[in-house]
Amino acid sequence: MNWLNIWKRVWFRAETTTPLEVVRIGVAIATLILYGSIWSELPALYGNEGWVSREALSPWADNPWTQSLLFHFTTPGYLWAIYLVLLLSATALLLGWRTRWVKWLVLIAHVSMLARNPHIYYGVDGILASLLLILCLAPIGQSLSLDSVRRQRRARHQDLASLPMAMTNVWGFACLRLIQIQMAVFYFYAGVEKVQGVSWWHGSALWIALNNQEYANIPIGWMAEHVWTVNVLSYYTILIELAYPFLIWGRSTRPYLLVMAILLHVGIAVMMGLYIFSFVMIVGHLAFLRHEWLADWGRRWKSRVGPMEMIYDGNCGFCKRSLAWLLAFDGLGQISVRDYRRDPSPVVSSELVDKALYVVMPDGRNHPGFDAYRHVVLRVPGLWWLVPLFYIPVLSRTVGRRTYNWVATHRHEISACGTQTACSTDRGES
Repeated sequence: MNWLNIWKRVWFRAETTTPLEVVRIGVAIATLILYGSIWSELPALYGNEGWVSREALSPWADNPWTQSLLFHFTTPGYLWAIYLVLLLSATALLLGWRTRWVKWLVLIAHVSMLARNPHIYYGVDGILASLLLILCLAPIGQSLSLDSVRRQRRARHQDLASLPMAMTNVWGFACLRLIQIQMAVFYFYAGVEKVQGVSWWHGSALWIALNNQEYANIPIGWMAEHVWTVNVLSYYTILIELAYPFLIWGRSTRPYLLVMAILLHVGIAVMMGLYIFSFVMIVGHLAFLRHEWLADWGRRWKSRVGPMEMIYDGNCGFCKRSLAWLLAFDGLGQISVRDYRRDPSPVVSSELVDKALYVVMPDGRNHPGFDAYRHVVLRVPGLWWLVPLFYIPVLSRTVGRRTYNWVATHRHEISACGTQTACSTDRGES
């Protein structure tokens, strides 16, 4: 029984899958950067008239384990169609929209690209494919996504005061564990491979790499004057790669190993120009973020910003629908609501709230209408994407404020038009 409990604790915990969603976002960004940067060279890299023809791949492509859509659809039109689907699906994966099936589109398109031109295959391509495969098996889209926003919006439509629920998933944790084990294995084999090389024992491996014109990304004259820095960085790399697979699992050692590994790849990106590789590896390391850390960061943010209460007109259907949409992005539950018709505010008079929505802070300060939204979007992380719309000077002051004032003035007519019957009745009376 003890072994069974240990097995469940290692693989199947009922914890939030937020770290898995962070990996999802990072993988989507890496995919967009990787393929978005080659659009001008797409026909040359993957087209039948490019560097590698379909006929030249016959021995490779005839292997039943090697599959690509581009083996069967060889015209330029199909190539661009698959490429466009890849970019759109990766964007949807980034936003967390329909993640249940768009993640498979990204994986299939990515693998199709890799198989079509194995001559440009690089290690980061395989790492990205393995991360995508695990994400396809995982129940992603439960937080930090438009899918979760849609779910929260439905709940808010039923009850505006309902708080966001932290979604836990046992299988999601198992998939997160797979990514963690994969990263540990990557580092273990990289470290073992390095200790077999004489240059790593001598501490000169980094100097050799930086003298390679393909990877030299910074001036290295200062290193020639301070050779000890080359030795330290070489040994630091070996130390991290050998220690990581064993110490990353400890509760007390994980933060240090995680920071050291991320710094290692930041250094690789800066010194060797391997930006995409370093970014993908850092994304993989983020699978080791503890959900307790993320929850603690959320609590600290809420404590720093303070609670906010939005006072609205409960008889306005449009107001309730708008608030349900807005609150769906409040994943931390920073905003509480008050219907002034059923529960008048002691801070803002009902006559004022009848003209505009208000947001009230704990110290009694309050903002009406458009300024209420400006205050909220800057303080709720899920609404940061709206910040430009509310803070671009000309757009916010001239268009935004006037639009809000018009909507607030005509909100009852808009609410009546929320149903076809009411709209038809209004038109008949007019």
